[in-house]
Formats: sequence, structure tokens, C-alpha cells
Amino acid sequence: MQLKEDWPLLAACRTGDPDALFVEGAAQHIAKRVCFGCPVQYECLAEALDYRIEPGVWGGMTERERRILLRENPDIADWRRLFLATPATLHGVHPRVAVAHVLELRSARARASRRWADARPASPLGHSPASEEVASSSAPAR
Repeated sequence: MQLKEDWPLLAACRTGDPDALFVEGAAQHIAKRVCFGCPVQYECLAEALDYRIEPGVWGGMTERERRILLRENPDIADWRRLFLATPATLHGVHPRVAVAHVLELRSARARASRRWADARPASPLGHSPASEEVASSSAPAR
């Protein structure tokens, strides 16, 4: 996914009443509707999560939903970078679903990497296969 630097200029809410996004209670769920289908939904959400912006609806998530997301994922320091890794096919999907998908992809890649490292055969001489390749390629030809 390609994130845009000038995202506020492209936001669906840019022409509306800004106070409409800073409401409380059930009105927040109505305010979120403007975010769905917004071309810069993830940029907006990343801004709120990265800078820990509390009030208002940002990127289709309420203040409470963002707090939960931050609490559930304390190891994510750069949400913008995470959303850059989000497949474009998830654009328009609720951000919580997209985040869950990206985190699952990261976890699956890490598991596959560990399995690959564990499955590599050990050299009978106690050397790694990479060091043996270097040694054999630098040996003089007979």
C-alpha cells in the first residue's frame, strides 16, 4: 500500500464540519461513516496512533477503539510503516481487520523463517553451509 504524505488534503472529511468527528458516545459510530471509503483512511489512522491523539474519530476508529488497538499491540512503534505493509486489497476494510491481517502475515513469516533456519542441515565438520561454500569457491582448481 502506498501512503500519501499530503493526506489531509485528500481526506473525505476535509469539507465537512470538523466538530462532527469530535463527538461522544453513540454519535461516534455515526461520525465513523465518513471514514469508510475515504482514500486516506490508513494515513489518518496511522497519524492518530503514532502520535497518540486521543479525542475524535480518526481513520474510522473511535478513541476507545484506538486505545484498545494500542494496548493489544504495544510492540508496534510505527503504525505508518505497518500500514505500508498492508496489502492494497485490504483498502476499504475496517482498519482493525487490516491490522489483524498484517500482524498475522508478520507472525507467519517469522514462523516460516524459524522453521527454515531449524531445518537447515548441519555440516558434519561443524561449519555452516555458507562458510563451506566460501571455502570451496576459494580453493585452487586441480
